[in-house]
Amino acid sequence: AFGVLAYRLYTGTLPVGRFSDPIDLCPVLGEPLNQLILQCIEQRKEDRPTSIQTVRKDFQAALAGHGSADSDEEHSGTWIDDQGEAKLKEQLSPLEQRIEALLLEYAEIPQSESPSLEAMAAVGGLDESELEALISRAEERLSAEISGKRNFLKYLDQTLSQSDGKLTHEQNLALEEAAATVGWDEINFQELLNARVCQVKASPSSEIKSTSDYDAVIQKGNTGRWVAVAALFLAVIAGRFWFMQNPAKTVNIEADQKLASQEPMERASENLSDRTSLPRETETRAADEKQVRAEETANEEAQVPAETSVLTQIIKDAQTELNRLGYQVGSVDGLAGRKTVSAVKQFQKGSGLTVTGDINESLLSKLRQAKTAPEPPTKSFEPEMVNIPGGSFRMGDWSGEGDDDEKLIRTVTVKPFRMGKYEVTKSQFASFVSDSGYRTDAESRGGEEPTCYSYQGNFGSKQISGNSWRYPGFKQNDDEPVLCVSWNDAQAYIKWLSEKTGQRYRLPSESEWEYAARAGSETMYHFGNDASKLCGYANGLDLSLVRKFDGELKGAECDDGKAFTSVVGAYPSNAYGLYDMHGNVEEWIEDCVHTKGYLGAPVDGSARRSCNTELRVMRGGSWLSRPVDLRSAARSYQRTDFRHSIIGFRVAQDLSP
Repeated sequence: AFGVLAYRLYTGTLPVGRFSDPIDLCPVLGEPLNQLILQCIEQRKEDRPTSIQTVRKDFQAALAGHGSADSDEEHSGTWIDDQGEAKLKEQLSPLEQRIEALLLEYAEIPQSESPSLEAMAAVGGLDESELEALISRAEERLSAEISGKRNFLKYLDQTLSQSDGKLTHEQNLALEEAAATVGWDEINFQELLNARVCQVKASPSSEIKSTSDYDAVIQKGNTGRWVAVAALFLAVIAGRFWFMQNPAKTVNIEADQKLASQEPMERASENLSDRTSLPRETETRAADEKQVRAEETANEEAQVPAETSVLTQIIKDAQTELNRLGYQVGSVDGLAGRKTVSAVKQFQKGSGLTVTGDINESLLSKLRQAKTAPEPPTKSFEPEMVNIPGGSFRMGDWSGEGDDDEKLIRTVTVKPFRMGKYEVTKSQFASFVSDSGYRTDAESRGGEEPTCYSYQGNFGSKQISGNSWRYPGFKQNDDEPVLCVSWNDAQAYIKWLSEKTGQRYRLPSESEWEYAARAGSETMYHFGNDASKLCGYANGLDLSLVRKFDGELKGAECDDGKAFTSVVGAYPSNAYGLYDMHGNVEEWIEDCVHTKGYLGAPVDGSARRSCNTELRVMRGGSWLSRPVDLRSAARSYQRTDFRHSIIGFRVAQDLSP
């Protein structure tokens, strides 16, 4: 009963069927209480706590882990300099960077990150109050940049409070679209929503009636939630005492669900009231409890639906296959316990499947097909690389369609090298930002809103406030190329990636890029000269984007159904196994730009680094590019801090001799 009640109180759902760990739905729960709840609702009776005294002891220990007593130690003042000014000391820079990264990503400090920050603060000699002061200072400094997300959170919390955490489909869609405008994609929004629903359910008395109440509620912390849990615990104790005095009362799944559907605080009040009027017949408790357990077991077995026998067999077969593959889930019992679900998730992750932990016929089929356990992907932040053979080619525009700076056709010899199979994705760039705390040129504006250029129809490209790589002006998946990054941002990512992996990465040179894009071809595109076929090979300007802007654009006379960026690798590769060398996003190149074009440029495949301008080259065209600008020879350029929702990059490497 404790497990079912606590699970619903924190997650808003019942633990029936294939349910998630409560901490997955409510990260602020804490691991000790999470484990206690899971233990209480284990399917096997022998795996549950042996007595209510054990539950009480573990519950009190879990609550103690959330204590917030003030420290008696004196404030160290470590983050103040020797002159008493609020200037951060060098040893606390990593902590400050982590705080800023979290605020920029979430607009607040997530509860799940508190232990990490507290540990970093302790290393730097900060106590709790000084850490809070450091966070407050960062919030003030970043207030303009995170204001959009904070306003969204206020609105979300109000909406959830008014609806008791239950959103209609229309509300969910509207909130998801609003979240996208401040840089949170669908996955971010759903994780955020789950956590917010959890807080609403766990704190029934903390209704936010106006935006002015928002910060006050944040400051109050989690007191309301733990009072509710304490009441829940007393209710469970009272209910257990009443239950032992009424052995004829049987417990089953249906009764648990009915009980769990009541309001938690109302339920606690009723049970506490019952407790004050119940007799204490201690001499019959042992016999009564034994009888209750026997009846509970009989009722549980009797209420198993007939159709579950099919699912039970699927789970048994899956357990057999998991054991065969070496996952060691233990006995084949047809129960989806934690070992089995954990093994399923490992298999799904290693197989590139969506990680759910669900066991069904589709999963069983894949398990049976597997000869060995798939290795889970490692270092997913690393771009996948392709070896490019060395050779010579004629570089420049052969078609007559290009600009003057492409006209000097010359022979260039390129050494073997490695190039990114795909453009750097939003997910890979997010790993870099999360790990390093880096702020892009779009975000580093002295406290102002981020800005990035974006196409605005008849108004052309304009600098849009609030846009950055997190939200470039339209919704993106994590596997689409990162946008709104400058040449400087690309170099920062490459420096981090090189340090993180111990390998040297760089941007490709311009001659390397064209050589790799052509992949041995001497035509406008790697597949030929017919621009009408572009929709089958590249994500460029076509009818799908023209429709978005009421026909004001002119591009390829075909339709690939994708107006903006596509997932990397969605179109066929060229002969070297490289994807999206035509379209999707413009790609930053190492070379600088000379006003005399290719005159005097290296012919050995190296980058041109001495020029009479501060501009840098971009290659490949984008989702906004006309067919002429998607050619292998086409080039464009911009300053190093420029960012646009059509610009990304891919990486290259030297091959070891």
